[in-house]
Amino acid sequence: MATDVRHDHDTNTSTVISDILRDAQTLLNQQLKLFRTEVREDFNKSRQAIYPMLLGAGVGLIGAILLSLMLVYLLHEQGQFSLWQSFGIIGALFAVVGIGAIYAGVKRFESFNPLPDRSAEALKDNVEVLTHTK
Repeated sequence: MATDVRHDHDTNTSTVISDILRDAQTLLNQQLKLFRTEVREDFNKSRQAIYPMLLGAGVGLIGAILLSLMLVYLLHEQGQFSLWQSFGIIGALFAVVGIGAIYAGVKRFESFNPLPDRSAEALKDNVEVLTHTK
């Protein structure tokens, strides 16, 4: 009879351990799924921030070239500046505007974190616990 009790205890312990391992595996799978979802969402945010910047840069470049040529020749024809001075003035003006646009784009990227920190940390902690390397 004592042997039966011990055998039942071993069976219960192994059942509990297998349940714990199955639950840990389920938790790990859920965290991986959450991590992938957050990365995908942050990637979409990044893509949505890049497209307007690229479109604006392309259209702005064409407009800047045409306007700068117009302004260069306007300054030159008014007789106030030589042709090379007119090019320098207009080029400097557009360089300042371009730097401002780049700065605005960088600030937009800094407004969010493209990597899901909390999910990654939770996933890392669980992997460490499961592998006993903590």
